[in-house]
Amino acid sequence: MTQLGPAHVVLGRVTGQPEAAAAAARRGVALARRGAGAVVLAYSLAAAAQVVASADADEAARLLDEARTVVGRCTDPGIAGPYVARVAAQVRPGGPSGGDLVEPLTEREVAVLHYLPTPLSQREIAAALYVSLNTVKTHCRAVFRKLGVGDRRAAVQVARDLGLL
Repeated sequence: MTQLGPAHVVLGRVTGQPEAAAAAARRGVALARRGAGAVVLAYSLAAAAQVVASADADEAARLLDEARTVVGRCTDPGIAGPYVARVAAQVRPGGPSGGDLVEPLTEREVAVLHYLPTPLSQREIAAALYVSLNTVKTHCRAVFRKLGVGDRRAAVQVARDLGLL
C-alpha cells in the first residue's frame, strides 16, 4: 500500500486539473509517509512540491524542506537526491542557489567540488590542494552526502543545477 504514494503523485501531475492534481499529490505523500522507504518518501515529497508550487509556494517550500531532510538522512538516496535538488532549483523563487542544501558545504568541500568536473583523480586533486588523499576522500563523501548523490558525475550535475559550479 505504501508504494502507491508515488503513483498518486504521478497521477496528480498528469490530470491537467490543478486542484485535483494537488489533492492526488497530497494523498500520495500521505501514503508514502505510512511506512514507505526514505527514498520513496523523498521522491513523493519533491514531486508533490512540484505539483503544488504554482498554487501554494509556501506548501511547496515545506514539502521540499522535508524532502531534503529525508534525503539528508539517507545513506544512499539513489535517484531521489538529484531529483529533489532539481525540483528545488525549479520551484524556488529566484532560481537555484547553494542555500537550497540541507547542510551548507564548507570552504574546503567547495574547493574539492570545483575539481570534480575535471579529469583529475582524487590523488591529483589532493596534490593540487596540498592535502592528503584521505582528506580529499573525506571531503568527497561529505559533498556527496550534502548534495544527496552517490557519485562524482551526479555531484557535478546537482552542483551545476544549484549554481554551485
